[in-house]
Amino acid sequence: MIEAVDDQETIVPNFQTDGVILHAPQESFEGQVSELTKGTTVQVTLSGLPVMTMSIPPQVPGNSIKTVEIVQ
Repeated sequence: MIEAVDDQETIVPNFQTDGVILHAPQESFEGQVSELTKGTTVQVTLSGLPVMTMSIPPQVPGNSIKTVEIVQ
């Protein structure tokens, strides 16, 4: 499930049906990659209005991703 903490540009509805693919660089993740498993809840901070593809599901490239954090 995708929820917005703050979505001033109203982009989250684009992700509700089909999800989104994040091409996150390792340096944007604040933890160990081995901590990420199927079903892990993460919080992603995007930079402003992120660049994303028109594909289904949409894809967000690494240069639009500020941080990825595991939500406990």
